[in-house]
Amino acid sequence: MDVDEDSSDNDCHWGRVISPKGSYITVLETYKNIAPIMDAVLVDPEKSGQAHIVTCSGGANTGSLNVIRNGTEFKELGTATGLVDIVRIWAVKTMINDP
Repeated sequence: MDVDEDSSDNDCHWGRVISPKGSYITVLETYKNIAPIMDAVLVDPEKSGQAHIVTCSGGANTGSLNVIRNGTEFKELGTATGLVDIVRIWAVKTMINDP
């Protein structure tokens, strides 16, 4: 996942994908932790078909905008038109065993 980053940000938290090997571990991949993501939007500024995800991450005085270019996928599952003033939306299962 390519995330635009400020290389001077020494307080940034980094995530790692590791693989155990005997009594040692090997770091397979390192990535910038952009949690919590408060909002996100899919954009294609160059109209090239290569969309990017722009996230609003963090909070209070530690908020940031991040552009995620590779390693993610957004799939539009539906569209609701004519709705205004939506504050939050989430998926709800009708039964605990629903997928």
